[in-house]
Amino acid sequence: RSMYPDNRTIAGPGLLGGPRDFSNRGVHWPVRIRKGGEVLAPGSGDDIIQLIDGRDLTAFETTCMANRTHGTFNVVGPHPKAPITIRDLLHACRDVSGSDAEFTWADTAFLEEHEIGAWMNMPCWIPNEGDYAGFGSRVITKAIGAGLTFTPLADTLADTLTWYDGLTDERRERQDARAGISAERESEVLAAWHEANG
Repeated sequence: RSMYPDNRTIAGPGLLGGPRDFSNRGVHWPVRIRKGGEVLAPGSGDDIIQLIDGRDLTAFETTCMANRTHGTFNVVGPHPKAPITIRDLLHACRDVSGSDAEFTWADTAFLEEHEIGAWMNMPCWIPNEGDYAGFGSRVITKAIGAGLTFTPLADTLADTLTWYDGLTDERRERQDARAGISAERESEVLAAWHEANG
């Protein structure tokens, strides 16, 4: 901004997902839910979330370059006319994979008590409260006006699974370790939840 006050484009993405998401944050849920069974899920399910397919970010940046569009933009999705909750995301993962996954929703206090954190342990999710109230509600009207478009969530999830399946076993092991929780840890926390809640 200092060097190019009137000739710059800054695209500020939120959570990136889709193929080649090496952070694993957008990969964890479709992979885990495809395995089926009881899934530890965060909060009540009602927290609004935002994420953007990395390909949509790239397409937007390319459009801005082609059109010589300058400015600062929030580049997240989905379209504000169709917001999604963490429940919507997890259900979409189940629909895309056709799994038999069942969700056990554990409240924030319980997760914190068992050292299960938002964002890295429970990817894509931050409880919309306190300092993070409104975290999933960034305004993206300006970016839409400049050409931001959105890949359907189901396509992003399906393409993510296809990409993941193409990795070597060693690469998938490293990928899985970057975000989410292990199957063993999930089982431990689910057992604690059922013990505490009958």
